[in-house]
Amino acid sequence: MRFVHLGIHTEFSITESIVRIPDLVKAAVKDEMPALALTDLSNLHAAVKFYEACLKKGIKPVLGSVIRLNDAEHRATLLAMSNAGWRNLTEIVSRGFIEGQQLSIPCVQKEWILEQAEDLIVMLGQHSDVGKMLCSSNPQKAEPLLEAWIEKFGNRVYLALTRT
Repeated sequence: MRFVHLGIHTEFSITESIVRIPDLVKAAVKDEMPALALTDLSNLHAAVKFYEACLKKGIKPVLGSVIRLNDAEHRATLLAMSNAGWRNLTEIVSRGFIEGQQLSIPCVQKEWILEQAEDLIVMLGQHSDVGKMLCSSNPQKAEPLLEAWIEKFGNRVYLALTRT
């Protein structure tokens, strides 16, 4: 089985990364990755540039974004599975910019994501509400939070593990 990276930030997430798309795609080709996911923080600014660069090199582009939730403290990664998922993702990200600004940071209400879950995959990691509860002294509190995600996303909910 070949590795596919599902959590890449680029220079369009300046507080998270300075990776440039041509260098990223070149490294993916060198490592013989069949696909690569772009998940810039709360934006889709690099999507077209990334998509075209991947296609030119024979890599399947996966488009997504790490979304800041509600209070800007929690996050969830959303990946589009199809054109319908891409439309839902663009609407969620846009809504964060239009309606969810908190101290100049676009934030998305969890309910907005749950309303537009069709053809999206969600990855919940250490910065998600579920992840924080799993890592706390009360991991049983994670179960009801996780159930809300599973109710809307079904088998498209993944827990992301991070080496620390």
